[in-house]
Amino acid sequence: MRKVLFWAVMTLLAVSGCADETKKKRDTAEWLGEGLDVDTSGPECFDLKMNLLDAQALRPAVIRIYFKLTCDDEPVPSLNEESFTVLEDGSNISIFESSQQIVPTVAGYQLSTMLLLDMSGSMVDAGLVDELQDAASTFIERLGDEHEVAIYLFDGRAEIQELVPFTGNKDHLSLGLSSLSGYETVDPSTNLNGAILRGLDVIDMESSVHDDKLFGGTLAVFTDGRDQAGRVTDRDAVTRAEDTDHSIYTIGLGAEIDSTHLSSVGQDGAYFADDVGGLAGVFDEVASSILTEANSLYILAYCSPKRAGVHNLEVRLNGHDVSISRQFNAEGFTSG
Repeated sequence: MRKVLFWAVMTLLAVSGCADETKKKRDTAEWLGEGLDVDTSGPECFDLKMNLLDAQALRPAVIRIYFKLTCDDEPVPSLNEESFTVLEDGSNISIFESSQQIVPTVAGYQLSTMLLLDMSGSMVDAGLVDELQDAASTFIERLGDEHEVAIYLFDGRAEIQELVPFTGNKDHLSLGLSSLSGYETVDPSTNLNGAILRGLDVIDMESSVHDDKLFGGTLAVFTDGRDQAGRVTDRDAVTRAEDTDHSIYTIGLGAEIDSTHLSSVGQDGAYFADDVGGLAGVFDEVASSILTEANSLYILAYCSPKRAGVHNLEVRLNGHDVSISRQFNAEGFTSG
């Protein structure tokens, strides 16, 4: 998830580092901890990064640091507070004395995902709506309670159609999907590229509503064909996808899709099903990728012992030469 809204009370300094080029993904498994599903058979992990997104200094003496951890641009999820060392002015801050903890992602990040579904003639007239409903239900269940989800539809019309606005209520989402039974297409054409642009516009608007948190927006687009309407060119759709701060995943079904174009638009992942029987599994894969991305976002909070002055803060990933740093002002800090 690439978009962040900076609302820290002080200037931030982000420093990212890289792992030694000899580190393997089996090393990644070790510092992720036992019991997690980590691929240790893949290529070397060349580039380990810890990227500062935002930070806060809150009274009485609370410091919160928001960051993302990646290895070769792949998200690294599910670490705990014992994986990190906090230093103030070069000296370690005890994890026990400072009440250091990883705060749940939902406390500081607004995670909003739009599911944009192709309801053009090729889907509806072929009688594939039931299978699409089942696959979309799998997607929603997999995302869990931390994500707000909206469901929009597109066909050949210029505008996408809202089925369910952004909500965390799964019952509302399920009712929306159920309402697609017996759906009749208004325009049988496929305005795929136009729908992508309009979907990103809606997520932009949603991000403006949540200016009290960092915003993680995701667009997941499903289609069984190519753009036929011709309102927006393939190049313009790809350019918009490259320029947005939101994550984009594409899902293609069948032999009529343009997999190259969907891969170019799906900046964060493109997934394909040969037939409708594999659709639910592909939707589940996309949801799992979105969850992994979200779980690589961290909020590390602790109580600072400082009571005045400006100080240098550094957070290190234990066992690796990678860290983030910033300054904070402890003026007015007290116990409590």
